[in-house]
Amino acid sequence: MTKNRKQEKYLSFNLLYFIAQIATTPYCIFLKFFFRVTVYHPSKFNVPNGTLILANHESKLDPFFVIYNLGARNLISILPFRAPVTSKFMVRPILGKLISLIGGYNIGETPIERAKKLLFTKNLLAQGQTVLLFPEGKIIKRGHIKHEEFKKGAHMLFSQNYPVVFVRLIGLNKMSFKHPFKKYKRHLHYSPVIKSSDINYKIKMMEEFFEEKDICK
Repeated sequence: MTKNRKQEKYLSFNLLYFIAQIATTPYCIFLKFFFRVTVYHPSKFNVPNGTLILANHESKLDPFFVIYNLGARNLISILPFRAPVTSKFMVRPILGKLISLIGGYNIGETPIERAKKLLFTKNLLAQGQTVLLFPEGKIIKRGHIKHEEFKKGAHMLFSQNYPVVFVRLIGLNKMSFKHPFKKYKRHLHYSPVIKSSDINYKIKMMEEFFEEKDICK
């Protein structure tokens, strides 16, 4: 495949992801108000394209909440985003195709497959594409953030120089369509955009941001 052909294919897929992701916006707005999720942004919150967004993982709906609550201006600037997804969802015939349509890609099952997808993720970021990643690698339905798993997953991508945003999800593991109005705290808290190339600084900021305390004011 020639370089021009690859570029055309890349642009075509990006346009497809963009259209599909824009089409899901009304659904995501509905989710926010249906479950009464409160969103906290830092002041002067401007997320550039090519940002690595890292969040803890509490529910299957997390990607929709994290991306579509960045704010209208940020949403337009970062779309289309990409997100690695566990193999058990991607191998399902219909579900896997739907996830692919909105920008998801298979993270792989074996260590070799995962290493290749890590390089793929780095390439996406280097090309200026926004990537949403849940470093824990699985939904944590009960209990606190698994800090060691989170840090291990995040570490692998901190060596590159691109913007990073952390997102703390609180109470999204208590959502239910049967009882949406139960008085649980459901929060999304976004960190400022971190543009430092210092790995240790990013790790320090991550640890401070995800400390086990109520960070919502």
